[in-house]
Amino acid sequence: MTTTASGMPFPWTLRLSHHGYAGVHVEWSGRRFLFDPAQAPTEEDQVILTWHVPERLKGTLKALRGGTRLRVMADESLSGWLQQQGQGDFRPLGGQVDKQVSVEALDYTPRTPDEVWVKAVAALRKPSSAARKLLKRDKPPASRPQVVQLTFPNGKRLLHLGLALHRGTDAEWLRGAQERFVGADWVIVGMEPGEEEAAASMVAGFGADQILVTDLVNEVRADLGLPTNVLTLTVDRMLDEGLAAYPFVSGAGYRYE
Repeated sequence: MTTTASGMPFPWTLRLSHHGYAGVHVEWSGRRFLFDPAQAPTEEDQVILTWHVPERLKGTLKALRGGTRLRVMADESLSGWLQQQGQGDFRPLGGQVDKQVSVEALDYTPRTPDEVWVKAVAALRKPSSAARKLLKRDKPPASRPQVVQLTFPNGKRLLHLGLALHRGTDAEWLRGAQERFVGADWVIVGMEPGEEEAAASMVAGFGADQILVTDLVNEVRADLGLPTNVLTLTVDRMLDEGLAAYPFVSGAGYRYE
C-alpha cells in the first residue's frame, strides 16, 4: 500500500499543493508529481518541467547539482541540457509514468515571447540577490512552454494550462486545445497581470469540473520589481459566471477524497 511521507496510508484520491513560485505538487496514491518545483525534489518524485525560465528550474537544478538522481520529464532540448547538470532518468514530455499515469503535452506561445528578456532587464535595473540568481551564467536552452495533462488510472484528468491563455492566444490553437482536453476534472490556469479577463473567458471553454486559478508569476515578478495581480478578483468574477473556480496561491492546498 502506498504511504505518505509520515508513513501513513495515502488517504485521498488526489492532493494538490502550491509550494511557491510556479511549483505545484500533485499527489495521488501511486506517485508524487512536481510541476516546476521551487524546492529540491527527491528521487521518489516525478518532476515535470513546463518551461526553461530560471525560476521553474531552480529546485530541479539544486537537486541534480547536489547529487540527487531525479526522474524528469521536459521539453526535448531542455531534457538534453539537464543531463549535463546531474544524473537521472530524463525523458521528453509524453507517454506513461509507472505504466499507469498517461502524460500528454502541447506547446504554446506565451503572452510575450521575449518575456525572459523583459525580466532580465528589470533584474539589471534592480540587482537584488533574487534577481542575480535569475541571471545565472549557465543558461538553459530556450524551449516553448507546455500545456500538460495527466490522466490517472481511474480516468480522472488534471490539466495544467500554465500561462497559455491571454489576449494574444491564437484562436485556432485555442479551439484545438479545448477539443483535445475538454472535460478535465481539474484545470490549473495561470495568468499574467492584465490578462485575467481573457484567460477567464477562454478557460470556460475547456468545460472543467474545477478550475484552480493559480499564481504562477507573482513571486518572481515581485522579486524583479514588476507588477503583480490579485487572483481572488478573477475567481469572484468566474464564480459570478457560474464557473467552479478556486484560488490557488503559494502555501495553499486542496485534497479530494
